[in-house]
Amino acid sequence: MSLVLKGGNVFIENEFKKVDIFIKDGKIEKLTNSEPLHNEKVVNVEGKYVIPSCIDPHVHIYKGKEDYLSASKAALCGGYTTIFLMPFGNGDSATSLKIYEKKKLSAKNELLIDFSIHAGATAINQLEIKELAENGVLTFKIFLPFSSHDFPTPENEYELIDVLNSISRVGGLALIHAENRVAIESFRKKFIMEGKTQPLDFMNSRPVLAEVEAVTNTILFANLTNCPIYFVHISTGTACEIINYAKQQNKTVFAETCPQYLVLNEEIYQEKGSLARVIPPIRSKEQQEKLWAHLINGTIDTIGTDHCPMPIREKSRNIFYSNNGIPGLETALSLLLNQVNQNKLSFERVIQLMSTNPAKIFGLFPNKGIIRKGSQADLCIIDMNKSAKISIDELYTKGEFTLYEGFKVKGVPIMTLFKGKIMMEDGFPGKINVIKNKTEYLKIKFDPKKLVN
Repeated sequence: MSLVLKGGNVFIENEFKKVDIFIKDGKIEKLTNSEPLHNEKVVNVEGKYVIPSCIDPHVHIYKGKEDYLSASKAALCGGYTTIFLMPFGNGDSATSLKIYEKKKLSAKNELLIDFSIHAGATAINQLEIKELAENGVLTFKIFLPFSSHDFPTPENEYELIDVLNSISRVGGLALIHAENRVAIESFRKKFIMEGKTQPLDFMNSRPVLAEVEAVTNTILFANLTNCPIYFVHISTGTACEIINYAKQQNKTVFAETCPQYLVLNEEIYQEKGSLARVIPPIRSKEQQEKLWAHLINGTIDTIGTDHCPMPIREKSRNIFYSNNGIPGLETALSLLLNQVNQNKLSFERVIQLMSTNPAKIFGLFPNKGIIRKGSQADLCIIDMNKSAKISIDELYTKGEFTLYEGFKVKGVPIMTLFKGKIMMEDGFPGKINVIKNKTEYLKIKFDPKKLVN
């Protein structure tokens, strides 16, 4: 049976228009306010806003800490119908085609929504990069701060240039965690030796300089190797100044930030202690204000959540020894919509950051990231007048805490459609309808000539 979303304010061609959306076979069939109804199921969305559902380019799912079903529910509750999984795993990071295919099969069998996976690029897997690319994998995460046995990262500038060269040769996109390894390891040792191991010391041990230096050098090396780059979870406004300059020079450089860097500041370390450990760390109010300026002016291209739930037992050690990660899929959109209601950000910019731009960068547009005839009916219904109080007790994630506990937000997703099926309703937090709805693995069609702006 066809479905009609009737009477909503629909985001079409960069503005909201009051039209009805006719959905058939998982696609948007037509957009009109004059079509007579026949046997369609009608959902009244009068007074609500209809936007393309969110796309999260940055999600971690670790076995025993989150599973694909709980992550799917969290995503749907938060207005997401597409997620990109990071390559890291429990000792089996996706740095080869064999491991990549294993992760892909598991995700496809268990997720309720569409997905893709970023592969890992290390100091020793250049041959695997070529094989992955030959099989349609074109996005590669480079982790600069430290190595693990299954993810040996570039030890120096020469190794980084080699990795960027390998990605460039296959026509790929390098995703960069930008923190200078030598700087943060040196500061870490110094702080621990001096007994400076309080939560706020952790922020200071990974200084702004470490991100700025890594961003600057990576842009230089990317220019040298002609490799497009995408900086994940940029946390400082100062690093954005370098990125903005590179964009002005017409370099293919993208930047992502996360809600934790936009709505939290150094005060969270006093309130939450080691629970607040994420990398890069949450920054000062001064850096946060600079980051906001670059979010508004267009330097930042996307909002990722860096969703990475961790059990409290792994977060309750001293912050220098505890695990990184917080949940974010369910709360990200509401946190940003709350900023819209506070007149800090436009609704249109939120849609661009959380749906349209990720769709364009990763080659999913116009099937996703836009509401138009023929596009996939992945939609999110927003009530901008509805308020909610965030509580871990009401979230679907297996995470045991949220840094936003008690936060009051105004503007929430109340319904999420995936391929025309209502998968979440009565939000926030929402009732999930568990429907296996042809989850697809998405091959990224990265093309630098067809990108943002």
